Amino acid sequence: MKTILEEDFTSEFVKKTDNFGNDWEGFCITISIEKNEKYKGLKLKQYFLLLPEVPVMMHAVEVIQNTGRFFVNEPIETGNFFKSDQDLQKCSFISKNRDGKTIEAKAGRKPFEFEGKSPLIIKGKNNEELLQIFLPSEKTWSWLCVDTQVLNSWIGDYISCEDRTSMFINSRFYIFGKERIERDILIDLGNVKFNSN
Repeated sequence: MKTILEEDFTSEFVKKTDNFGNDWEGFCITISIEKNEKYKGLKLKQYFLLLPEVPVMMHAVEVIQNTGRFFVNEPIETGNFFKSDQDLQKCSFISKNRDGKTIEAKAGRKPFEFEGKSPLIIKGKNNEELLQIFLPSEKTWSWLCVDTQVLNSWIGDYISCEDRTSMFINSRFYIFGKERIERDILIDLGNVKFNSN
């Protein structure tokens, strides 16, 4: 099986206007899959967008589906790698697990992984700011991993779409600040949408 790293990438600076008229700016990385037979004809556009003077980054993924087949509950996931402190042993995730129990998983130690629930917090002992990842959709899943060398997350969705269509998967929001923001305050971010080309 061919890997995604063998495919061709392009990148460009972009501006996109959301359904509320907000002008987001950032860059787009596009991958056109041609070497993997199962996904040949699939194009993924990853947008990393900021609103001027707002400490939020939106990660939006547009799926342009031209594979010749119908996607039914096809998994699509994105990975994140973090280092919130110079010393990896002072970096950690804070999240609720599937049972609703709050867990803090510290990196730089023995391997530990668990399914997290939004919002996810990444913090460093010597950094007063937190990075909070907000996933508006309850259908979006996250898997958090720590070990002696990494602090990373995998965030995924299942998509269903016809051939010759395009769609955005559920967005991810990265929020920078000194205090944790509760989910019920962030929920309106889930209403921010872009039209697919």
